[in-house]
Formats: sequence, structure tokens, C-alpha cells
Amino acid sequence: MKRIVLLFVIITSFFSIYSAEIDDFKFILGLYSDRNYELADAEISSFLKKYPQSSYLGDVSYLSAKIKTNRGDLKTAKKLLTSLYKSYPEARYRGNVIFDLGQTEFMLGNYDLSERYLNELLKTHPKNSDIWKAYYYLARIAISKNEDDKAGDYITKSLKLKSDPASYELQIMVLLKSNKIEESKKIVQKMLLDYPDNEFKNKAIVMYLQELLVRGMYQDVAEFSVDLVNQDSSYYLSFIELMVAAYYETGDYEKVLSYEKLETSSERIRYYIALSLINSGKNDDSIKKLELLSTLANSEEIRAASLFYLAKMKSVNEAANAIKMFEQFIKDNPKSNLIPEALYQSGLLYFSTGNYTKSTEFLEQSILAGIRNDYKERALYLIAESDYMKGLTEKAIVGYDNYLREYPEGKFTDEALFKKAIHHFEKKEFPEVLVTTEKIITDYPNSAKLGLAYSLQGDVYFESGKYQLAETKYQESLNSIDERGVILAKISQIMLIRKQYENAHKNLKDIPEDSKHGYHKYILQGNIYFAQKLYSSAISSYQKAEKYADTGEKREEISNKLAWTHYQTNNFKKSYEIYRKLSESTDRTDFYIYMAATAAFSAQQYNDAITFFREYTNRFVTGNRYYESVLGLADSYYNKGDYVNAFMQYKTLIATGVKKEIILNAINGIDWSSRQDKSINFITSIEELIQKTSDKWIISQLLIRKLNHHQLNSEWDQLDTTYEKILKFDPDYINDVEFSLNVANAYMAGGKYEKSDAIYNRISKNNQGAEVFRNWAKLKLLQNQKIEALAKYKEAVKLNDDVEIQLEKLNLQITLNDKDFEIDYLRFIRKADGLFLEQGKILYISWLTENNKLTQAEEINQSVSESEFEIIRANHQYFKGLILYKYGNYEEAIPELLRVRYLYPKQTEIRLKADVMACYAYLKSKKVDKAVQLFDSIEGELDDEAGIELEKAIKAEVQ
Repeated sequence: MKRIVLLFVIITSFFSIYSAEIDDFKFILGLYSDRNYELADAEISSFLKKYPQSSYLGDVSYLSAKIKTNRGDLKTAKKLLTSLYKSYPEARYRGNVIFDLGQTEFMLGNYDLSERYLNELLKTHPKNSDIWKAYYYLARIAISKNEDDKAGDYITKSLKLKSDPASYELQIMVLLKSNKIEESKKIVQKMLLDYPDNEFKNKAIVMYLQELLVRGMYQDVAEFSVDLVNQDSSYYLSFIELMVAAYYETGDYEKVLSYEKLETSSERIRYYIALSLINSGKNDDSIKKLELLSTLANSEEIRAASLFYLAKMKSVNEAANAIKMFEQFIKDNPKSNLIPEALYQSGLLYFSTGNYTKSTEFLEQSILAGIRNDYKERALYLIAESDYMKGLTEKAIVGYDNYLREYPEGKFTDEALFKKAIHHFEKKEFPEVLVTTEKIITDYPNSAKLGLAYSLQGDVYFESGKYQLAETKYQESLNSIDERGVILAKISQIMLIRKQYENAHKNLKDIPEDSKHGYHKYILQGNIYFAQKLYSSAISSYQKAEKYADTGEKREEISNKLAWTHYQTNNFKKSYEIYRKLSESTDRTDFYIYMAATAAFSAQQYNDAITFFREYTNRFVTGNRYYESVLGLADSYYNKGDYVNAFMQYKTLIATGVKKEIILNAINGIDWSSRQDKSINFITSIEELIQKTSDKWIISQLLIRKLNHHQLNSEWDQLDTTYEKILKFDPDYINDVEFSLNVANAYMAGGKYEKSDAIYNRISKNNQGAEVFRNWAKLKLLQNQKIEALAKYKEAVKLNDDVEIQLEKLNLQITLNDKDFEIDYLRFIRKADGLFLEQGKILYISWLTENNKLTQAEEINQSVSESEFEIIRANHQYFKGLILYKYGNYEEAIPELLRVRYLYPKQTEIRLKADVMACYAYLKSKKVDKAVQLFDSIEGELDDEAGIELEKAIKAEVQ
């Protein structure tokens, strides 16, 4: 906080010179002081843009660094601090920058850099208030390097400057490492006196006692008083655990048993109580506790020890090895609830010896027997791993799947997650791939699968078309993957897609030119040249790839690319020859003829396309692409301008057995053709087609298209007739919500509000979809029934809280001054983002302004001042002026309102609102002539109500 005060003192002396700049900086300081880091960060970005030459750039950057540190963004903080360190060598806060750099590097684990900065601080700013902390961090760095003597010296210096419990705790650590038990004891005693309620004191005691126990100094621990650590401390239970261990080791079993009330809080205390019960001759009570510990304890050590003692108490004397002991236990105690545990331990041991079949047998038995959950976790994993080790990959994947489903945050997720990720990728379940690989990256940064995990994420983003993300992931994978050539090829492919051709070429140079990579390298090179329209170079590259094409599939791919490339050079004959050759030399004759036709169509060579498509339809009547070829033939005729022939081909496709999407395209084609050639009667053609088919779905689609035709041509009476015919033909359509909704919307567009209302009313009862109520609300607005419209919007939002629907509702609530507006707005902003969020904010500003909550309105308005959307910035500017007007600052309001007129002339609605308010501001400022002048320029654009009202106000002032 002292640093903020210092900065504030610096700037106030220049307040009169740079008032706007200072105001902005004061706002940032206030936000920082209130810990409103997010908004402060945004304001800093704005400040840097507005004042690039400011003399306070250093101050602002320093605050930004502190904010980044407080928000946990240490890397950005480091970057800012480093820049300050280099750019402002004479700054009065330089010492603070140096210390913060040292502290940040320490937090990032860069101890050498941290040490360098902290030593510089000691040398250049020995009176800095953070010097004691510098010594503290230097001590911690020295400890990390096992330089205990140096650490001790640093701690001594730190404590001379400031007695701090954290430093004393560190001093105890150093003393214990140096075997100075008595000296550390004195520091503990000092902390007990000086810091009775401090957590560092509690931590120091626990650390001290742990060292004593390790050294076997049980009596020294047992002599400690149990009230030395506060009961509300987070270290209290650890402290009692150490005390109980000491009591047990010194044979004070009664003291151990006195803590029985804490056994539910600590399995370690329960463990020592169980052992003390054995030594007190209370075997039955001990068995109960050991049985619980052997199945429920989190500590594997305690579980194993409890099981051992339990087995020993069941007359399993010294076992030669673990397997024999547990198998004997299973044999002797077939009904014991410890059988699952014994089975599990046996399976675990068999796995370690490489007997995977026996391991799976025992582990599966342990699961069936009801093994405890964390043992079951490991058992499931090892069962899958055993199958994998035996080469049963498919079965192993199922096993990993079972493991990950039950334990998504388990202990053995590394290999299992990766194999599951591969499985999901092959099934194109991309969200699952990202989740599983991200867990590997986050939780297993040292995993051998790290590079492959990044690469797999890159593959997902590539498949999803998110090429920037894909490239980032591929680049990250290069740091930890052996097969760099494949990754480099993928990166080049992305560069190609993103049209970064030169970079793609450069990247290819790093790919080895060998039998493993040569084919893909030159195919990619050819593709890049092709994208650059350097077709000769592309052909050359494809030809280079041919010498690496060691399979028929690869040779076919090259020929295919060469055919298409030749086509791009207008060498249609060569292209056609290659496609012909491919059709004769491969098993895909029909495909390559179809490809030739499709290529010609794409190149707008419709005569060639007609030839190829016609050949396909003549030769391959039963081919997979027969109907697609007929459709291509029809589209070729259409694009050629031969609408009658196109129409005839489209008609042949409207038949049973043709794919529905092709039929729908054909119906579209009939529609398009009839619009282009008036000799084709669309309605008559539809009726003829209906008469020629008995296919219920086709008839329905034709009638629906006829209905749409009526709607597009505003043939509202015919719309009624066709609608009734559809329902008569297929009464089930009355239950088709989407169909009914479309008809209701058509009636609404045609002004038949009662019919529209009746349909909305009916379908709202059968299927209460949000769109039904949303459109019903729009109908009510057309009927000027705003209250009813709002009720429908509220129903819509209940069914679907889509932000767009919420926004429409909020807009209506504004006009009605609905009491629920503010509550509904708060719900809206939890979900909205982007333009929707900012539109909602504009509505909220309007509501706040209307209700004279001007301070809040002003604050929200400021938050949208830097919007990327012009409509939002225009509204922001309008409300900036309106709020000033509401405050009574009419003179200040005028220029702000007029800025809308000149900065956002295309935003007509908000511009006119701003102009009208500017007129009123002129009137309030007694500048009637200015008001009249502005009114004259906008009068023709105003609606009657606004124009009459403003004119009346002007006349009142003139009189």
C-alpha cells in the first residue's frame, strides 16, 4: 500500500497540467486499492493506448505487474518487471522492481535469476523496506542448494531487520538440517513466547517434533505439553499424531488411549490406539479397529501394517514371503472381510513377478469380493495393463475405459488416458480427446506421452478446422517427441491451409528427404505450390513424390493430383486422359469419371461437365453416385442457362429410392428453374409430381414447398388451401411443431393474426418449445399486446435460457418498466458474452437512466466504451451524453450527444435519439437557435410522435 501512496504523491503535483491523464491513473489506483484487479487491468490497457507518451508509463506498468502477480499470472508479471528494470534505471521505485523480480523468479522456480536480483537489491538499495524479505528468499534458495551455512547467515540478517515468525520457522529448518537440536529447541521456545497464536509457530513445532521422532527421541517429544498448538490450528491434528506416536514408543499406552475421541479424525491416531489396545490385552477391541484401518485407511503404510498385525493376531506367524502369507490367510479365513484385501495383495505381487494371467485372476476376484475403493482403482488399472502386456489390445482398451470411467481423477491415468484418447480420436469424439490429453499435460508434465498428447490435441484442432490452435499444439509437441518429421509435415499443412506459403516452404526444409518422409514432403510441397497457383512447380513436386510412391494407393493419389493440377492450367485434355487412365487402371472407374465431371463443373466448364456426367449416368446406372450425377447434370444444364433441360433432369430425381437430400435439392432445382424460365409453371409441376407418386414423404415435401411458394409470393388465400390439404393428406402434421410453427409464422407475416394465434395456442400445449413462445410473443407485439407478449417471453426463457431470447425479453421489459427487469438482467449476464452481453448492458444502462440510477448507469456505460461493435460504441456515446443531461449538465451533454451524429452516422436509430436529446439540451441551455437549426436537419427523419413533441417544446421556448 505504501507504494501506491508514493505513486499518488508523484502524480498530484502535475494535476493541473494533465488532469484527464491523472484522473485515469487515479481510477486505476482506486481499483487496485480495492483489489478490483480485473477492471484495473482493463483500465491500464486503455491508459496505455490513450497516453503512449505519458511520463507515468513506468508507474502504470509497475501497477500492472503487481496486478498480474496478484492474479497469479507470474510470467506476464515477470515480463513487465523485466521491461521496467531495463527501461527505468533511475526510477525511485527501482528497488521495489528489483525485489519483485527476485520474488517472481523465486515463485517461478528460477532460483539462480532470483538470487541475482536479490543480491543486486542488497547492493544497490540496502535501505529498501523489503531487504529483510530478500534475505528470507535468499535463505530459501540456499536451502534448496543444500548451502545450509549460507542459509543460516541470511536468516540471521533477516531477523536483525525484522522479527518475523516465517523467518524463525525457516531458521529452525536450517538448524535441524545442521543437527543443531538444542539451538532449534531454543527458537521453538522463543516462538512459543512471542507468537502464541501464529501458524508459523505451530508449523515449526510440528517440524521440530517430526525431526525428534526420526531421531528416536521419543521421550523428548512425549514431554511436550499438548496445549502448545492451538486446537483451531491446521497443524493441531498433525501435532497430536506426533505426540501419540511418542507416547506409544515410550510405552505410555494409557496416554495413547486417552485420545480415542480423536480417532475418527485421524487414522494414524486410530492405528496407535489399536496397537496400544494389543499391548493392553484388549485384542477384541484392537481387531475391530485394525479391520477398519486395513480396509478404510488412506495411508497405504497404515493399511499394510494394520493387515500385517491383523494377520499376526489371526495366528499367521512369520510368513516367508507376502504371497504365501496372504494365500495362507485366504485359505484359513475364507469368510473374513479381509479376503478382498488379501486377494488384491496377491494379485499385486503376481503382477510384479510378470505372471499377468495369475495377477488378473486374483485382481478380478478381489473386485468381485468387494475390495475397498482405492484398491479397486489400482486393481482395475492393473487388469487393463495385464491385458495390454499380453498383447490383447482391444480388451485392454475396454479395461482402460472401465478404469477411467470409475476413476477419472485416479492415480494411474498417464498411460490409460493416452490410450483412451487415441480410442476417442479414432471415433472422432474430439471433446473427449481434448479432456483426456489435457489431463496428461496438466497432471503429468514429465510423462513420456507428453509430446504425443500435444500432437493428438493438434490433430483434434486440425480436424475441427482450428488451425492456429493446432499449430500451437504441434509446436509444443516438438519439444518432447522423437518423430519430428511427421509433426513438421503437419505444421506445414496448417501453414498451407492458412495461406502462409513461404513459411510452409521453409518448414518443409527441416523434414528429412528419405524413404520415410520423402513422399509426404513432396506431396505437401506440391500442394503448397498448387495453392500459390504455381502449377508447373506443383507438377514438378508431385513428380518428385512419385519416386517415393511405394504403393498403388500413393501412385493413385499422385495421378489424381496431377490430373487436377493439369486441369487448373486449362490442359483439360491431359487432365481428362489421367482421369481416364485412372478409371481404367484402378478399381474406382466410376469415381474418376465422376471426378472428371465434378472438376469440370467446379471450373464452370459446363459442356464438359454434361459430357462426363452423362457418361457416368449411361455407364453406371447402379453406381453409388448415379443420382448425384443426375443432379450434377441438372445443375450443369441450369448453370449453362438451359433451364428446361435442367427442369427435366430435376424431375427424374423426385422418386422413391432416391436419397432425401437429393430429392430436396431437386425440388429446389424445380423451383429455381421455374423462376428463370416462365414457360415452366411451378405449381402445375408440383401437382403433376404429386399425381405420379404414392410416396407419402415426397408428397408431403412437395406440398410443403408449394406452401412455401405461396408464402414467398404473399398468396395468403392459396396458403390456407394448401395448409388444409397437407393436414388432410397427413393429419400427423398437426403434431409437427416445426411445421406448425412455420405456418403460424407465415400467417403472422400475412397479417392473419387470429389464425396464427390459434396455431401457437395449440402447439404450446402439445410441445412447449421455447421458439413457440418466442414467436407467439412477437405476434402479440404485432397485435400491440405487450403485457401478453412479455408473459410469452417469460415462458420461452423458462424453456430455453438462450441469451438472444433473454435479450428480446429484456428489451420488452424496458418498454413496460417491468419490475423484474433488474433480476432478469442479472440472470442474463451470467450466461451472455460478446455482442449479446454488451447489448444487454445497453438495455441495463437505459433502465438505470430511466430510473435515475445515474452513478450505476455511468459505471456500466464505461464498461462498453471500448467495444469492438460500432452499434455498442454508438449507444455508449449516446448514454454518456444522456447521463450528463440527466445530471443537469446540459452544456457538457451537447458535444457528447453530437459525437454520435458525426462518429456513427450509419447508426440511424441511436443517432436520431442523440440528436433529439441534443435539441432538448440546447433548449435547456437557452440556445434555442441551435435547437431549431438541428431540428430542421432531422425533422424529416423523425417519427410523428417524436417530431411533434420536440416541435412543441421548441415553440414553447420561442414564445
